[in-house]
Amino acid sequence: MGIREAEFKDCIAIENLYKPLVPNSKNIIVSSERLEQIKSDPNNFLFVYQDDVMIQGTIFLTFCLDPMYSSDLTR
Repeated sequence: MGIREAEFKDCIAIENLYKPLVPNSKNIIVSSERLEQIKSDPNNFLFVYQDDVMIQGTIFLTFCLDPMYSSDLTR
C-alpha cells in the first residue's frame, strides 16, 4: 500500500508497533485524541508505512523553527 498519514483507526496497530521498543513500559498509549493533536498541528505529521496486510512502521515529522533564517524570506 505505501506511506500515508496516520488515521484514528490506526491507534491499536501503532501502539502494538511501539510496545516492543520499550517492553517494560506500561505507559505506551496511542490514543485518538493524541493523533488528533498531531493532525491539527501544522508543524507535526505522523505517517504510517503499510504493506498489503498491516502497518509496518511510522514516520514522525516535526518542522522546527530555525534560528538561522528569518521568517521573512523576501530579504
